[in-house]
Amino acid sequence: MQTPKQINMNEKTIYLSYWVRRYLTDYMLAAKNLSRNTVRSYRDTFRLLVGYLRDVCNKNPDKLHLQELTINVVSDFLDNQQETRNVSVATRNQRLAALQAFAKYVSMNSPEHMEWSRNIRNIPKKKAPKKMITYLEKSEMDALLSLPDQRSAQGRRDYALLIFLYNTGARAEEASDLNVSS
Repeated sequence: MQTPKQINMNEKTIYLSYWVRRYLTDYMLAAKNLSRNTVRSYRDTFRLLVGYLRDVCNKNPDKLHLQELTINVVSDFLDNQQETRNVSVATRNQRLAALQAFAKYVSMNSPEHMEWSRNIRNIPKKKAPKKMITYLEKSEMDALLSLPDQRSAQGRRDYALLIFLYNTGARAEEASDLNVSS
């Protein structure tokens, strides 16, 4: 026979709000000690999702059940984000990754939700169109290299940096990470 506390606990676990709170505060902040920006990003995903669910299910957010977060609802939410908020495929996939990580957390802590979790985690990511790699023509590169005034120290530095980037194919971030010993 279950005690009143156990019954109350089982009732809580059906609510989305119970799991979101535990995930964001107990797990992401306390257990994983993730960065503030990561937690904010996941929190924003849930904020948007709860608003969407409130409108679609016509329920107060505190009354939403975890099981109402179905494959179709998540897919529709992500599509809605792309249409109404004009988010990129990468942002859409990041939000899906946040929801899939959440689903994994729920299944690890509540075996009765393993099937629900598996369904959410099987939602495929959307493929982003590949960006064409752009490059400079020889005449454009010559024009760029002619800009620094090599009579000044700053101009010689700029010219050396441009030649380095051009000859190595290094990205700007990689070049900025270099130090004298490199």
